[in-house]
Amino acid sequence: MEMYKHHILGAISGSSLDGLDLASTYFEMSVENEKPTINHWEITKAGTVPFPDEIYKRLKNAPHISAKELCLLDAELGQWMGDQIKQFLVDSRSVEYVCSHGHTVFHDPEKGMTCQIGHGAHIAARSGIPVIDDVRYADIAAGGVGAPFAPLADKFLLHGYQFYLNLGGITNLTHMLNEEAIAWDLGGCNQLLNHLAQKLNLAFDRNGEIARKGQVHENLLTHLLDLFPIYLDEAIAMDNQQVVQLYFPVLDQSKLSIQDLIATSTKYIVIQIEKTIERILQKYPAQKSMKLIATGGGALNGFMMELLSERIAQFGVELVIPENQIIEFKEAALLALMGLFRIHDIPNSLPSVTNARFPPIGGALHQVRL
Repeated sequence: MEMYKHHILGAISGSSLDGLDLASTYFEMSVENEKPTINHWEITKAGTVPFPDEIYKRLKNAPHISAKELCLLDAELGQWMGDQIKQFLVDSRSVEYVCSHGHTVFHDPEKGMTCQIGHGAHIAARSGIPVIDDVRYADIAAGGVGAPFAPLADKFLLHGYQFYLNLGGITNLTHMLNEEAIAWDLGGCNQLLNHLAQKLNLAFDRNGEIARKGQVHENLLTHLLDLFPIYLDEAIAMDNQQVVQLYFPVLDQSKLSIQDLIATSTKYIVIQIEKTIERILQKYPAQKSMKLIATGGGALNGFMMELLSERIAQFGVELVIPENQIIEFKEAALLALMGLFRIHDIPNSLPSVTNARFPPIGGALHQVRL
């Protein structure tokens, strides 16, 4: 059995454009017969760096700019990320690698394509630390859909739950079936709520207080549920542009008040989760009490969590809300885990989730010698 200890920084720009999430993560890992076990892990430092206004606007518009402008943004974002990481780690030089997801602009696995910007070579040059980036392409090249990756953290870092829910810009649900992860993207989440809240000059609906005061409109709710049906036999991945193209026109053209739109969208997110869990349990019956752990920014939405707890209790599923650091920085810790596996040539995505033909080892390594 081989034993390893590493300190790796995970970095990710989420689909809700809240900023650059950073989590310096310490791992103790053993590997036996090519199978890894994480014996201990902890986030030693975490934080979110907001995007400057100019970068935020350019990222939001990135799918609509020219190829040259996108390449320039890729370089400039990488330089900015490298500077932020160097500052973040000014008193934490034990970090050996950075694993960066970058910011997703396009994702079309059916055509063998994905695009995350924030170039790792610039991050390495600016931070002075080797960088792993471009983590999705290997899975797509292996025939997978290149997402979701959150189940890797669910399987190796968070034990003891039957369901794992990540409420970021997009809703993702993982089910552990006989210790094997199966997972699906379920549709828009915080991207919808933040888009609506911004119409009220708010960044987001804090604790769901706007939704709590609004009225749910059943016709709109049914329409939203019809936009993105879930089929358990398929690997389902959603990207930012799908959220924008599917949901935003429906919400923007509605004549309902913003308060009612937020209330209905919040109910939609919960019902989509409820319906998926119901189908999972019909297909994979459980014989014991079950627990669901919720992470991502949506887990801080108290009203949404109240609704969810009530709806899934009918199936004997208990909602668990972890400490805030796990809620907010699980995805950044996931990137650190992907980096850990990459440097030891261990597959870092799950074919049971992505439908890849074989377990890929994803990520390009940018070395640096200063």
